[in-house]
Amino acid sequence: MPIKNDQLRAARHRTESPSQPGECLSRQELAELANAYIWDHHQKRVETDGNYLGKLERGVIRWPGRYYREALRAILGVSADSQLGFSNPRRAVLKLAPIEGDQFIHDLDTSPVALSPASSLPGSGEPTPAPARVRATDIEQIHTAAQVFASWDHSYGGGPIRDAVLAQLHSTVGLLKATCPSQLCEQLHSAVGYLAHTCAFIAFDAYAHHDARRIFRFALASAEKVGNWHLRAKILSSMARQAIWTGRPDEGLTYAEHALVRADRLTATEQAMLHTARGRALAKMGRVRDTLIAVGTADDHFAHADPRERSALGWVTTTLPNTRGTPAMLCSTWRCSAARPTKPAGGW
Repeated sequence: MPIKNDQLRAARHRTESPSQPGECLSRQELAELANAYIWDHHQKRVETDGNYLGKLERGVIRWPGRYYREALRAILGVSADSQLGFSNPRRAVLKLAPIEGDQFIHDLDTSPVALSPASSLPGSGEPTPAPARVRATDIEQIHTAAQVFASWDHSYGGGPIRDAVLAQLHSTVGLLKATCPSQLCEQLHSAVGYLAHTCAFIAFDAYAHHDARRIFRFALASAEKVGNWHLRAKILSSMARQAIWTGRPDEGLTYAEHALVRADRLTATEQAMLHTARGRALAKMGRVRDTLIAVGTADDHFAHADPRERSALGWVTTTLPNTRGTPAMLCSTWRCSAARPTKPAGGW
């Protein structure tokens, strides 16, 4: 039976309601303040309510998500999670009994494991069972995993972590079979699609193109299922990039234009990203005039970028100046080829 979180309840009772002076915060008021804090500080939309706060106070949930803990600390005026009764159930502390150094070395030398380190590792292992019901924290963990894997890929390349991210994706897909509250369904499918896109791009980076195409298609289906147009655009842009890289520019052009089918639903930076992809494909196909038009269109959209569009802007500000040069370079190559006189069959 869950242990009630009296520390969180006491902290809420100590905090005055902004709408009812002299009274303490209600659960619903605290939930709304936390939602607003997360949006103001992290631009993440969270829609928790008083029912969720009730679960926290009853001890049903002992370790809410990172952003939610930060919001509650700030609103309730404490500096540590422990002051609100939060503890991570996955973090168990094991105190080791003291052992003499000589005895430790002797045990290590005579242990069978010392002769074969891998022998202590399980084979396929037992799969971690998916929870019966999806929680907001599960979705936050998917996002965090995707961000960690993407950061690793950017720093070191995807080769060393391909198996790890694929295993994470397989585990995460199990959540799609769990009971999911209606208000979390869109977030769940979007998070799974985001992780799948990360997994696919890591496979692309590692030249595992067959795997990348298959996982990209799964990511795209996840985004389209819940109408996430922004994620859909990013996935199709990556699919276009892979197609162009592997010598199929016509297919890449199709992906980019498919992403632009409802451009009115995309941000200026996302449209700049997709028109740049079009330019790369068109340049590879030798369509010089169309390439220059696509690059100019990308520049026009970029000129209207909103600095608050952090995720998209991060891609465009670092990538657009570089990728924009590729179509231009390819155009120059085609111009030179077209201008070079052809040697007559019989010689000059």
